[in-house]
Amino acid sequence: MNTASSPVERRRTPRRQPAVGTVLRWVDVPANDSDHFALVWNISLGGISLLYPRPFSLGMELRAEIISKRSAISLPITMRVTHCVALKTGDYVIGCQFLQPITGEQMNDFVDEALVGW
Repeated sequence: MNTASSPVERRRTPRRQPAVGTVLRWVDVPANDSDHFALVWNISLGGISLLYPRPFSLGMELRAEIISKRSAISLPITMRVTHCVALKTGDYVIGCQFLQPITGEQMNDFVDEALVGW
């Protein structure tokens, strides 16, 4: 069996698709950045993936809050940038690890109930 071509799964918890209207608002937005919101691409108990028009440096710690427009709930988080990849559209996919993992109950406020499967 050739394991060299098999991808390595690094995720510790399953990723979930966010509910419509789930966004991230930066608390510590860089001084030269006027865009205070990012689109949540997916979320897990241990981290979040975002679409944003500018890159962030790997290892950078950021404070933000996840906001559900559908249920008017917000959750403050602190996270560390683990990857940042440029897309052909000019945006960036930014992956972040939560410094303090969230609970399944907290995550339920931000994901589509039909996709949770707890």
